[in-house]
Amino acid sequence: MSVKGGCPGALTPMMSGDGLIVRLRLSCNEATPALLRDIAGWSETFGNGALDLSARGNLQLRGLREAALPELTEVLRAAGLLDATAAAEAVRNVLVSPLAGFDGPLDVRPFARAWERALVSEPELWRLPAKFGASFDAGAFPLGDDADLAFRAVKRDAFVVRLGGLSWLGPFAAEKLVDVASALARAFLASQETPAPPRRLREALRALGTAPFAEAAGLPEIPFSPPPRRRPSDYLGAQPLGAQAFVGMALPFGRISAGDLGELAALAQDAATLRLTPWRAILVPGLSGKAARALAERARRLPLILDPDDPRLRVAACPGAPACSSALGETREAAARLAPFAAHALHVSGCAKGCAHPGPAPFTVVATATGYDLVANGRADAAPVARGLSLNALAERLADLSRSTESAA
Repeated sequence: MSVKGGCPGALTPMMSGDGLIVRLRLSCNEATPALLRDIAGWSETFGNGALDLSARGNLQLRGLREAALPELTEVLRAAGLLDATAAAEAVRNVLVSPLAGFDGPLDVRPFARAWERALVSEPELWRLPAKFGASFDAGAFPLGDDADLAFRAVKRDAFVVRLGGLSWLGPFAAEKLVDVASALARAFLASQETPAPPRRLREALRALGTAPFAEAAGLPEIPFSPPPRRRPSDYLGAQPLGAQAFVGMALPFGRISAGDLGELAALAQDAATLRLTPWRAILVPGLSGKAARALAERARRLPLILDPDDPRLRVAACPGAPACSSALGETREAAARLAPFAAHALHVSGCAKGCAHPGPAPFTVVATATGYDLVANGRADAAPVARGLSLNALAERLADLSRSTESAA
């Protein structure tokens, strides 16, 4: 079965401009080098050899042919990458700290997997909205607290949880995590029994307050200050991590070719695991300092970003035309060309939907039938300050606006 629009999955491919998209939700956002080599091979065999790393740390195979789906499905099933049903797959939205097991007071992966098992085994939870998700943090490289249920280990045997990015509850014993998550998810489902049901927990909290959820979980609301999110300079290139080290490599605009993914997996063949992040970067942890520096040096021959000052890190860009059937223009080559001219975050969108960055950005470029529109401090669907620009004209406007902003500051 394939769908048009919405979120793709392994069991629900989505049609796009370059063919079908299959999204792989890898448990704990991790894969062995051997699995990544296999995924690269499947991308070339069944698709067009292009893969995207999503904002939820999932790998997407692009350009798949309808006739190839049955064989790909069997391959994925044999690899243990399929859920029992599409409904179970749709709610298994779980993000895990990319250095779990290597930093922090507790390895959160067993708890994340336990929650995944609960999600796929309890049909009642399949009624959760497709965007409803959980995150599991522990150490110095937090994912942030924007998930509907954001769990953070605070001791070797205790968690706290943030609801919808608004309220903290806890602490509670680690062994109670699945019970707490299930109670909060069911409380959210109860909030759906209204004429205008909230689609995310944040909306439910604003409508109902924290009390119904705190009561359901049996936890008090608490003040809590998590560590700040880290900068790219903290996770790109070879980085120390206690007595060990890791290597971080960002994918330009979240895209990597099957050939480059296979070569990266070969370069990291001695690593136990590679971690996929919502920052559209791949981390290779558990290395010695010497091995990390050697891997980073070898990885520089691939089209990956290891320099934290690379201007492309400031840019979010969707696949654009012709990969996306909704896009009215090319985006990723435009993003690479415009990145050096934007001193602040830049969003390049193929249409007004703004899928790559749904919120406002300092600068947003939107492809149209007559060129590119420029939005300042807004979303892709906001009124532009300039319309129908060429890329050359856009570069000039971005440079002028960047200089004006810096002067005002």
